[in-house]
Amino acid sequence: MALVDDLLFYNQRARERIDTETLAVMDRATQLLKDSGFGEGIVKVGDKVPSFELDLSDGSKFYLEDALSKGPGVIKFYRGGWCPYCNMELQSYQQLIHKFEEQGLWLLAIAPEEIDRIGATIQKRELTFPIAADPSQSVARSLNLVFSLPKDLIDVYEKLGLDIMRTGEGIELPVPATLIVNRDSTVVANFFDLDYTKRKDPSAILEAARALV
Repeated sequence: MALVDDLLFYNQRARERIDTETLAVMDRATQLLKDSGFGEGIVKVGDKVPSFELDLSDGSKFYLEDALSKGPGVIKFYRGGWCPYCNMELQSYQQLIHKFEEQGLWLLAIAPEEIDRIGATIQKRELTFPIAADPSQSVARSLNLVFSLPKDLIDVYEKLGLDIMRTGEGIELPVPATLIVNRDSTVVANFFDLDYTKRKDPSAILEAARALV
C-alpha cells in the first residue's frame, strides 16, 4: 500500500480513538493555519536554499555545499520522532533509499530535535539515510517553514503524552515539507500540505527528482 493510503488508514483509526472535543481542537488548529495565509510565505520553486551545516547522529556533520557538489538531492523536514505520521513517512523513504542512491540522489531528513533523539529515531526505525538535528530550526526558519502551535493544541498534545521539544514557553514546529534541490541549491520542486497528516509519496518524489540526474 502507498504511503498516502497508509496515512489515511492510520488517521481514520486514530480519530476513532480520540474524543470529539480533542479532535475539534486539532482540526481547528489545522484550519487556522491554513486560513492564516502562512503557506503563501513558504519557500517556492526557484528560491535557493541557504548554505547550512548540521550535526548528524554519528558525530559527523552534513554540509549542504558538499552534498550539492555530488549532485541534486532531497531535503525532508519532519516534526519529530514523536509524530507517527512522520515515522511512517521516514520508513517509506527507507524502503526506497536504494533507488535514490541508484539514481545518484542524496536524501537528508531534518528534525527540530537534539541529536540523541535523532539517534533514537534512526535506531528504532532502522533508518540508513542521514537525519540532521536542528533544534533551533535555523534551516526551516530560513525557508519560512516554522510556525507556533496554539495553546489549546499544546495542551492536547501534552494530554496525549506526546514528547515534543519546547522552545521557551511554547512549541514551534516545521511544516513537514519536502524539497528537491539541484546542484546550485535552487528549489525545483516543493511538496507540502499544512495538514500534517498528508504527505507526498516518496515514489512521487523520486520520480520528480530523477529528471535532474
